[in-house]
Amino acid sequence: MSWFQGLVATWPGRLVALVIVGAIVGGGYAISNATATPAKTDYRTAPVTRGAVTQTVAVSGSINAAAQVRLNFKQGGRLSEVMVIVGQQVSAGQVLARIDATDLANAVTQAQASVASAQARYQQVVSGADANDLASAQQNLAKVQAGYASQKGIWQSASSGARSDASSVIGSLDPLQAILDRAYSELQPVAQPTPTITPRPTQAPPQATPTPVPTPNTSTADARTAQNAVSQAQLSLSNVRSSGIDQLWQAIGDYTTASLNIANAVAQFDSAIAGGGDTTSASLAFQNAQGAYTTASSRLSSVIDAVNSTVLSMQTSLTTAQNALNNPGSRFDFNLDNARADVASALGIVGSAQLNTQSAKTKLGQADKALSTVSDTVTGAYVSAINNIAKVTATPKPGDVASALASVTSAQASLDNANNNLANATLIAPVAGAIASINGQVGEQIGSPTSGFIVMAATGAIALHGTIGESDIAKIRLGQVANITVDALGAGTRMTGKVTSLDPVATIQQGVPVYGVDVTVDLPSTGVRPGMSGTAQVIIANKTGVLTVPNLAIKSQSGRRYVQVLLDGQPVDTDVQFGIANETVTEVTAGLKEGDLVVLPQPRSSPSGANIRVGPGGPPQQIGR
Repeated sequence: MSWFQGLVATWPGRLVALVIVGAIVGGGYAISNATATPAKTDYRTAPVTRGAVTQTVAVSGSINAAAQVRLNFKQGGRLSEVMVIVGQQVSAGQVLARIDATDLANAVTQAQASVASAQARYQQVVSGADANDLASAQQNLAKVQAGYASQKGIWQSASSGARSDASSVIGSLDPLQAILDRAYSELQPVAQPTPTITPRPTQAPPQATPTPVPTPNTSTADARTAQNAVSQAQLSLSNVRSSGIDQLWQAIGDYTTASLNIANAVAQFDSAIAGGGDTTSASLAFQNAQGAYTTASSRLSSVIDAVNSTVLSMQTSLTTAQNALNNPGSRFDFNLDNARADVASALGIVGSAQLNTQSAKTKLGQADKALSTVSDTVTGAYVSAINNIAKVTATPKPGDVASALASVTSAQASLDNANNNLANATLIAPVAGAIASINGQVGEQIGSPTSGFIVMAATGAIALHGTIGESDIAKIRLGQVANITVDALGAGTRMTGKVTSLDPVATIQQGVPVYGVDVTVDLPSTGVRPGMSGTAQVIIANKTGVLTVPNLAIKSQSGRRYVQVLLDGQPVDTDVQFGIANETVTEVTAGLKEGDLVVLPQPRSSPSGANIRVGPGGPPQQIGR
């Protein structure tokens, strides 16, 4: 080696030595590479496995109260009490306000009484009548019978008496004309005496002495007054005889005919009752006869009033004549004795006629009143009393029982309604929440405002309100389940909910159409407050036990989606049919089988330059060179 040492001792020698050494080392390396085995390529893979795939759509937004509740009284009234204030937190079932319930409470009391009455009636119907009911029905029949018999007798007597008294008026006036004529004539000499002729002194004595006319020793004026009064009585009598008497005769005849028809109808009714037959025909005949009778009775009463008026006029005139004849200057004038007696006789006749007219009117009234009771009996009361006894003793009819039960049901429904109205006088919170507004004050009349008397924010139910794009809105349906996280509470606090609202029309935000989505939280976690931001992962599809591959294994080229399967250490392009997917894995519906290894993209080199291989069932492994 001395030659080598001598060579490196100088700078040119050192350069030559370096060249020689480099040539030797490079030649050895080349020989080594030429004879070495090529290195094997390691691929990053993942197995095809079975698992669950849940596909979701993310909805980001903020937490809000699920709804506002507008509360109103179901019926108006005077507001008597408000128990809450704006901003107060209330729980479900808490009393909020009341209206005056005095009338409503009274209605409940009345409805309770109606129910009790209907129930008592129902028990009476289903139980049938007892001995007291039967006795009462029999007593009622006896009362109807006694009243009918009594009033029928009164009618017969009074109607007959009325006809008789009316006829007596006519008979009493018959001799009156002759008496008045005679009295008038008897008053004539005194009222109109023949004057005495006094001879003139210058006249020669007559050839014959005239017979002197006796001069009455009474007042001529009294006689004239009496005569004029008698004349007025004659005129009144003439008027009543010319028209009133004829009308009275005709009215008496019509009344008599109507009374006979009533009597015949009553007899027909009595016969039907006695024989236990149908009284319908007799009742109808009585009603027809009663109409005619009422007309005849009214007309007879009017004619009697007209005649009585004339009789009273005659009575007044004759009283005037009698008073004149009994004046002190005429009382003892024997020339007026006959006239005085005739006037007194005429006054007696007129007084008797006046009494007969009054008696006829009174009896007509008695007959009409009695006939009213007879009518009630004939047209229904008697038959009703008979039927009532039959009903009391009969077995309850199904229809009566059903009717009584229906009455109970109706009364109970009215009571329930009254109780509901009374309960509705108290306003109760239907859900937990906060009082947003109160639209009324104590003492005011409260109706049903459309804005709500009390408005509550229903904080017991909250919802996440967010927006999604038009590509996702078609995937979401009402009722879909979602997992909800609230940013302020962290990802570890997860709640469930459901989609409860979808905007039907898009809203343009910064030129992009978006749709509003409400996801109502099923059971809010403690600490969740309106206004917090969060995200709802709405589950639109979910499958379990299906073949899955990592999303990293899926390649796309010119619209083709495929994977590379590792076969004999080499990747082979394989066409695959895919199903639903989430952010990590995708469902395989055809083209692969469980356990196949799909090739994943190679990661970036590690700091040591080692490759990474993902094997089935284990973590990624570092492969050294």
